[in-house]
Parts: sequence; structure tokens; C-alpha cells
Amino acid sequence: MNVTYKHFLFFLGILISWESAAQTEKTYLDEGIQKAYNGQYKQAMRAFDKALKINPNYAAAYYNRGHIKYELKDYQGSIADCSKAIELDKSLTDAYFNLAIARYQLGEYHKALTEFDAAIALNPDDAESYYWRANCKYKLKRLEAACEDWTKARKLGNSYANAYLNKYCGEENSVETGDN
Repeated sequence: MNVTYKHFLFFLGILISWESAAQTEKTYLDEGIQKAYNGQYKQAMRAFDKALKINPNYAAAYYNRGHIKYELKDYQGSIADCSKAIELDKSLTDAYFNLAIARYQLGEYHKALTEFDAAIALNPDDAESYYWRANCKYKLKRLEAACEDWTKARKLGNSYANAYLNKYCGEENSVETGDN
């Protein structure tokens, strides 16, 4: 194959354009995360939208946009974005967690349980997932299972679980720290 200097420059131009687009989508993602951190949710949404315009298969942008939608109480929008993020990258533990939390807020406790199970399967040391999964189980009148999850959440460092353990599981004045 006879590759000329002109062909080389053409392919180099394509590579540089592709690299610039990838860098820009990451730049918009970082900008969105920073805006979200500062509570500037609408500006964060615009940055994530720009990242997704460049790369419609950018799982991290869908997850982060879903998180912002949750913060804005757009639970259906959060579910849609987190579901898309998971479709694109099944290893995004936080996307499963946020999907579950949005479902919980809508009273979809059975669906939320499935998502919390997936988050825990990916990260078995996630105290928040155990805590919220326990809350789902409680709502579904599965008190014994809820107490097991609150106990696990407490052992992993979630102090909010203590109140539920004291109130619903008969563990008066319990302050276990997980050292045992």
C-alpha cells in the first residue's frame, strides 16, 4: 500500500479531531461535576447535555445528569438517565444506587430493592445501599430482613441505622461500630 504524506496528514487530522472531541466531552463532564458540587444544578445539566451531544454513549454523563435530576426531584428523569448509564456501563455502582433511590422516592419499593441488590453485588461494603435497602424492606413489611440490613449498614459505618435498629429491631441504646 502506498501511503502518501497527504494521506498521513488526513488520518492525523481525523485522529486529532477525535481526540479533541473526547477531551471536550470529558471537559464538559468535569465542568458539570464542578457546577453540581457548587449547587449550580441548571449549569451542571447544560454541561452534561453538551457532553452527551458530543458522545451520546457517555455513561458517566448520563449518570451525573441523572443525579442532578434526582436533586431537582425529577425522579422519572433520574430513572431514565441512570437506566441509560447502566445500559452503557453495567459497572456503575452509583448509577444503580441513584436509580434505586429515585424508585424509592416514587414508592416503587420492589423495583428499588432490585437496584439496591445490584449496587450491593458490585460493592458489598456500601453502607448506604444496605441502609436504603432496609428502608425498602421495612416499607414492604419485611421487618426481620430490614433489621438485618440496618445491622449491616451500621457495621459498615452508617450511623442513621441506629435509630431504626432502636425503634424497630429492639436494640435499645445500641452503638455498635462494626469492630466485631
